[in-house]
Amino acid sequence: MRAAYFNQAINLLVSILMVPLLLKFLGLGEYILWAIFTTFGGITLQIESSIQALSVREIAKQYQAGNQEGMRYAIKRARRAYRMLSLGVLIPFTTLGLVYLSYVADHKISQHWKFEWLIFAATYALNYYFGVNSSVLLALGKVSALNHVQALTRLANFLITFALLWEGLSVMGVCLSFAISVLASCALIAYTARSALLDHRSSPLIATPIQNSTNHAHAYDIARHTLFTFAAFALYKGSVLVAASFFTKEAVGAYSLTLQAFTMLTTLALVPIQVWLSRLVNAILMDNTVGLTRELARTIVFTNLMFVAGTAVLLLLGNQLLALIGSSVTLPQPGALLLVGGAFLIEMNLLVLINLLVTKRRYDFVRIYLACAATGAGLMIIGLLLARDLFMSMVFLPMAVQLAFCLPKVLKLVCEELKTTPHAFAVSLWRNALARN
Repeated sequence: MRAAYFNQAINLLVSILMVPLLLKFLGLGEYILWAIFTTFGGITLQIESSIQALSVREIAKQYQAGNQEGMRYAIKRARRAYRMLSLGVLIPFTTLGLVYLSYVADHKISQHWKFEWLIFAATYALNYYFGVNSSVLLALGKVSALNHVQALTRLANFLITFALLWEGLSVMGVCLSFAISVLASCALIAYTARSALLDHRSSPLIATPIQNSTNHAHAYDIARHTLFTFAAFALYKGSVLVAASFFTKEAVGAYSLTLQAFTMLTTLALVPIQVWLSRLVNAILMDNTVGLTRELARTIVFTNLMFVAGTAVLLLLGNQLLALIGSSVTLPQPGALLLVGGAFLIEMNLLVLINLLVTKRRYDFVRIYLACAATGAGLMIIGLLLARDLFMSMVFLPMAVQLAFCLPKVLKLVCEELKTTPHAFAVSLWRNALARN
């Protein structure tokens, strides 16, 4: 847990410091260009997160059962999926980015971006090509080793970015720093994963017949989970691409900063999902409903406390800290900040509940989430066309749909899995939270 939070603390610190650093050396137009780059990168991360979420669970199940043959097969499927994603980034993703930057955002960004974009896209492709190694480490419980590597390379990314920006390389410097840190990360994680697998393979082999239908089910699961993650990303984080078409540079810069702050806060709060995954899998394999409820209760309480505490820090100290480091971009007024925080809090709790459903391979939630996200996005566009109010249209309207419809329906699915009612679940949740926290 400490290693995981050390990694997330480094990520949070670097992300916060990176914003004023970029603004100091790039200027607003170039900062927006980098924000668009990272938003496009975030789109591909939704596919990667689906592959990782499902692959880690499949590999972990075989690992927990001591089935080496099944584990090899699960790793092989994961590697194939990651390599297909890498190829997709190299061709359609890179082309889509070129079209958007040329025809949609060209008037808001720096004119020097084509070669930088190609380096950025190629770096993502390389990262995904070797992505299976991270899944292996998570599945084998080597969370500390993975987080130490990620924290080290993330810190190196910041230092190299600072040095290259100081030398006047602008967005090119940021892209080169990103590429160098990804190369180092891939090499270190690959070495660590290979060592972990060699240690595991020294144990006795347990062979289990593998059904061909498993491969089709795995691919179908990835497709459904990817649809969900795309919708979750587009609802708020991907809206930077829409905002760039409707609002001024100053508004887009502030909005990007707010989304980045709450994205990192959510990531920090959700660390227990990774760290306690093995306990959740064990409870499911043993059909231990009491243990399952207990693990879910602990995760919900921990994540919400972390998120609320982080939001309080943003409210009280956010703009003061930004002023202290000389940032020309500030967080919005407290009301708008709380609005975005509320939207991300709902999404975070949905992710905790959906994590259980995904682990149990129940995907009823995808249809519900897609319908709610589509409704929220539709209301967002209507609000933009009628009122042109950034936070009301792009945050409040979709948040209202998620709170009124999506969260209750997903909670109902979780209660069905736990063979309980929402009221009984709330009571059990509270008791278990008190008992374990």
